Amino acid sequence: MTTTLSKTISALRTILCFQIVFLHAAMTGLTNQELSASYDGSYAIYKYLSTALTLTTRTAVPLFFIISGYLFFINYKNTFIDYKKHLKTRAKHLLQPIIIWTTLYLLLYYIAQKIPYTASLFSGNNLLIEDYKWKDFISAYSGLFNTSMFVGQFWFLRNLFIMCVFSPLLWYSYKYTKHYSLYVIGGIWFFHKSLNINIYIIDTIFFFTLGAWCALGSYDIENFIKTKAKWFYPLFLISLIIATLYQGYPYHHYYYLINILLGILCVSHICLTIIEKGKGELLIRLSAGSYFCFLLHMQIQMFLKRGLYKLLKPDSSFSMILLYFLIPSFIIVICYLLFYYLNKFHPTLLAIITGGNTKNIHKK
Repeated sequence: MTTTLSKTISALRTILCFQIVFLHAAMTGLTNQELSASYDGSYAIYKYLSTALTLTTRTAVPLFFIISGYLFFINYKNTFIDYKKHLKTRAKHLLQPIIIWTTLYLLLYYIAQKIPYTASLFSGNNLLIEDYKWKDFISAYSGLFNTSMFVGQFWFLRNLFIMCVFSPLLWYSYKYTKHYSLYVIGGIWFFHKSLNINIYIIDTIFFFTLGAWCALGSYDIENFIKTKAKWFYPLFLISLIIATLYQGYPYHHYYYLINILLGILCVSHICLTIIEKGKGELLIRLSAGSYFCFLLHMQIQMFLKRGLYKLLKPDSSFSMILLYFLIPSFIIVICYLLFYYLNKFHPTLLAIITGGNTKNIHKK
C-alpha cells in the first residue's frame, strides 16, 4: 500500500465518520415535524434536501466495509497463526467497545428510568431495563433474539467481526473462484429486495468481500481511483436526482443502489485528490478520533435533537434545514473535544473504551 493510499484511507475515515453522523441525524430520534414532512407540503424543501443528503451519506457504511475488508486482507496469510493474530486484534477493536459501551448505556438507562424526572425520556415504548430477561440482555449485546442491538450503530461492528471470523472461507473462495464469486455476491446484493434478503447482511458480505478481493488481487486501487473514478461524477449526479425525485416509484430501489456504488467512487476520488494536492493533513489528524465519534454520537444526538425540536419548535423548511446541519455538527465537535480531553488526560481509559483503535492508518 502506497503512502498516498494510506493517507487517503485515513482521511476517508474522517469523512465517512462525519457522513454517518449526518446520516443518523436524519434517521434517528424522528420528530413530529420530520414524520409529517412530505414532498408537497410546507416542509417540501427540507424533505427534498434531507433526502438528497441522506442518499449521499449512505455511501459511508458500504465504503467502511470495503476499507475494512481491504485492510484485513492486505497482509493476510491464511495460516492458523496469522488468522489467530488478526482475529485477536479485531476482537479487541470491535467486541471490546461493544461490551463496554453497551454495559454503560444499559446502566445509564436503568438509572434514568428509575428517576421520575427522566423516566419518560428513557422509556418510550421499549421494554424497561428492570424487566429484561436473559434473552433481552443477549440481544442488547448481539441482536441475536431481536432485530437490533441496544446501541443501534454497533451492528456494523458485530457484522464486521463475523466477516473476520469467516476470513479463511473468503480466502479460499478467492483462490478457487477469483472474481466470479464476487460477481455472484454482487448480483445477489443488487437484487436482494426481490430475493427478500436482509440489506444489512448482504451489504456486509458484498462490500467487505469487495475490499478483500481488491487486497487479495493486488489491484492498483490508487491508479483506478485517480484515472477512472472522476468520470463517474455526472452519473452520480443523475442517479442522485432520480433517486431523490422518484421516491416510491417502481425501480427506485435500483437507482438507490446504483447511487451508492457511484457515490463510493466519487467520494474516494475527492479524498484522493485532496491528499495529492497536500490539503488533507487535517483530515488525517482527525481520523484518530473518528472511531470514538462513531461509538458515541448516536445516543447523545437523539436526545439533543428531541430536546431542541421540543424547545425551538421549528415550523418551516429553513428552520428544520438549519437544525439538520447544526445538530450533527455540534455533536461532532463535542465528540472530538471529549476525545482530545481523554487522549491528553486519560489515555489509558480512552484506549480501553475504544479497543485501542485511536491511531491513524498512515504513519509518518
